[in-house]
Amino acid sequence: MQLKTILFSSLLVITAKTNLLYSGLIHTDPYNIKKTSLALAPVFSGPRGFGVFTMFNSYINTKLMLNYTGNFFPLVMADDKYYDAGASMSFTNNKKEKLFMYNNIGLDIHFSDKKVNKKTQVLLNSSTSGAGSYKKTVNTIIDVETYKRKVWAVYAGMMAQTGRERFYKEDVDKPTSYNLLNNSNGSSVNIKDKSNANYGQSVFANSAIYNLEFGLKNKAIFATCYKDKTYGKKHQDVHADWYIIAVLPVSSSFDKDVYRNGNTSTKYTIIDNTKPKPGFKIGFNFRTSLRSNYYLGGDFGYLPSLVTGNVMHFSFRLGYNLCFGKVQYEVDPDAEASK
Repeated sequence: MQLKTILFSSLLVITAKTNLLYSGLIHTDPYNIKKTSLALAPVFSGPRGFGVFTMFNSYINTKLMLNYTGNFFPLVMADDKYYDAGASMSFTNNKKEKLFMYNNIGLDIHFSDKKVNKKTQVLLNSSTSGAGSYKKTVNTIIDVETYKRKVWAVYAGMMAQTGRERFYKEDVDKPTSYNLLNNSNGSSVNIKDKSNANYGQSVFANSAIYNLEFGLKNKAIFATCYKDKTYGKKHQDVHADWYIIAVLPVSSSFDKDVYRNGNTSTKYTIIDNTKPKPGFKIGFNFRTSLRSNYYLGGDFGYLPSLVTGNVMHFSFRLGYNLCFGKVQYEVDPDAEASK
């Protein structure tokens, strides 16, 4: 009898505590977000192929954000020998870079930053039942009144494009000639001409282009958290930006001296090259503002090139975003439940 009494009393306590659990919004302020984030993702880019993307953001204050992005494309699987029928048919520098990189650093400066009302749908739960054609998914969604930041910002920064660049490849580039200077006799030779001893199928050289970047960004930021007594904390938090950026080359260089791959007895000098031309990028970044969660991004445009003046560029990234810092939620659900 005593055991039944204890069990019944415990059940009453548990039921009372359950009834005291709080349901409601506990965070809505889009200015109160985690200030620093680091996103890591595999990237596919044309014409560079597969690589690794990283993005670091940190708010210095409410209206000033530091940006760094890096795109790293390993060339180990795209060695000169891989491109050519024979190693001796490629002209390269003695020092072969193993990466091609885009490195960007700059500042977002907010000139319009408004907090507006927003109706937000928060997904509390999703359940699936049945199988095959009888499979059914039921989503439990609640509409809440919250806030959103609408931001316009100017962007100013720098971009470095460095690594091994293809200056000529027979199967891709179709000029009537491609000339190198043969340093052994001081004569200009057309390596596209299969009838002479200087014939080659490709030319690679280590290069660097340094650019200034100026652009415009549109941001949407919201940081909603709803506490449900059945399903727990549910977030609807986003830090999204769309951008258009002009890329203006200010300096460029490349290692002009190349050798026939596998034979360094004769030095050649690249004399056919192009001055880099201005380019642009249009793109987007989606990440979370309160939690560590997904990252999605991509861009399209034309980037400066020593080979063609500028070259078409596109990329797609999908990875994970880490958020750092502290957020003080506006409502303490435990305190509210005990009232």
